[in-house]
Amino acid sequence: LFQSQRRELARHARGYQRFDRGAMVIKRGRRKESPLLYVVAAGGGKALLPAQGSGTAVEFRLHRGDVFGERSQSVGSDCDDFSVRAGDQDHASMTCLCIAQSLLQSFGVSEADLDLTLSSGNLQQFDDIHVRSPGSRLSLLSQLESGNFELVNLEPVCMLGSGGFGVVTLQQDRVTKKYYAMKRISKGIIPPCFYENVCAERDLMELADSRFIIRYICSYRDAQFLYMLLEPALGGDLNQLRPLFQDFGDSANATALFYVACLVAGLEHLHERHVIFRDLKPENAVLDCKGYAKLCDMGMARFVFGKTYTFCGTPDYMAPEILRGSGHDFAVDWWALGVVVTDLLAGAPPWNVEQDSSGCWVKALLAHQKQGFQPDILPESPGSLRMFIQELLALDPAKRLGSGSPGAAQVRGHRWFQEASFDFEALHGQDMVKLPPPFRPEKFQPPCLPIPDYRKDIPVRLQEHRVVNGARRVSEERMELHRAVAALQANDAIDGLYARRPSKPDEEVFVFFIQQRDSDSMTFDERPGWVTYVKDRALFKSYEEDAGRAGWDAPFALPPALCVAKDA
Repeated sequence: LFQSQRRELARHARGYQRFDRGAMVIKRGRRKESPLLYVVAAGGGKALLPAQGSGTAVEFRLHRGDVFGERSQSVGSDCDDFSVRAGDQDHASMTCLCIAQSLLQSFGVSEADLDLTLSSGNLQQFDDIHVRSPGSRLSLLSQLESGNFELVNLEPVCMLGSGGFGVVTLQQDRVTKKYYAMKRISKGIIPPCFYENVCAERDLMELADSRFIIRYICSYRDAQFLYMLLEPALGGDLNQLRPLFQDFGDSANATALFYVACLVAGLEHLHERHVIFRDLKPENAVLDCKGYAKLCDMGMARFVFGKTYTFCGTPDYMAPEILRGSGHDFAVDWWALGVVVTDLLAGAPPWNVEQDSSGCWVKALLAHQKQGFQPDILPESPGSLRMFIQELLALDPAKRLGSGSPGAAQVRGHRWFQEASFDFEALHGQDMVKLPPPFRPEKFQPPCLPIPDYRKDIPVRLQEHRVVNGARRVSEERMELHRAVAALQANDAIDGLYARRPSKPDEEVFVFFIQQRDSDSMTFDERPGWVTYVKDRALFKSYEEDAGRAGWDAPFALPPALCVAKDA
């Protein structure tokens, strides 16, 4: 189980129970309608196993971390086939964390896994229960371990984007020529209160295994950075397809059906694994080379049972229960889907409130949401589509489309999809003959420009068709642009450069090196045919490990079999 799963499991456990020496925790022959799993937290005890055939009974000791549990008909037996007594010669009692086996099964632990743990001959450590579902991510990881893929073969191509803690770059395997997205996070700029969130994002990426979610391949770390290697999606995002959504005709409706169905498939996969996405918006739905939409950026996702109370999300897409702080569950993702559909078809969210530092925008947004979705926002759209949005934007989460036990099946069964006879089976199988994507991205072409070494501490950002305004020019030289970029990276006193874009790689051009006057002075002016490279110093800060928090980044460590290849 991942760290986030363990925390949620502990939060919903029955609690700790102390048994004094001699107390029978499990008695052979006793039946239980609601069996429990016991994790020894303190003290110790003895498991008493019955004699098999002509053999003798077996007794062995239980220590902290050992797991045992009661049997039930669900695992093939009417009653317990062994006994557990608390205490031994070294311990006067035994304290156990008690967990309902039904809760474990909802985490994905199968009855077969429970049977292995609970049978009299196979008591074993709780960490040996594996719930990782097999999939193509695991096959990619096996390629790493078998030597068909090596991290040392990756070389940077260009920067794809940046976030609050790091950058995402496109990497290419120099042997196979395949592309990968590398997310590099600077540990020095992560506040300690975000350590848990960063590790949870990595865990949830690994937990997901869907064609409609960006695939996680592996992660690793060094003294300064955390790295996640991901599937690249080089077709842009849904924001770039807005013209296709806003034709107000059958074509726009078909486009909306297809991409909303992709989002539903991604959300359904996460919800089945008890993960709330919590940041659904057009920018977080990227397109692969075939034109299918995939969810990306799990930074706000949360593994949860029941409700959670974190105030998070992008304001225009936040559900009212998040704004009120009354507790939220998977229904917030269906609310966000309603806002996304409106945003793409109408060109703007159903409500738009200016944010301010006083927090008054929360009350204003709640007031707008209370008025409900106005169907006249999309006057030319089918009535079933407007009804679909209206039901997703129900103020009461219990009445919202997709909430409760029906979940995504209720969304897929809506009249909007039924009227179009939408083929979800063809979508999930990505059958491009039966159901071709409405948009097919052009083949990705790497930019024919000098490639900064993104493995350097401070990343260098490319701005095309722009020049810097508000910076101090420190020198001007005529040289090849790739040499100028290398000089920029080597000189800590220089913050950037700009030049006319060369017509061929070895052409010499006039390069202007610049220094930033202060933290807010660097802006850009549009200038076609020019390029600018600037250091993004905000995405790097030297990291010094706090002894009290040492090892917090352990989930990012490579499997031992891969460390040799990486360090070679």
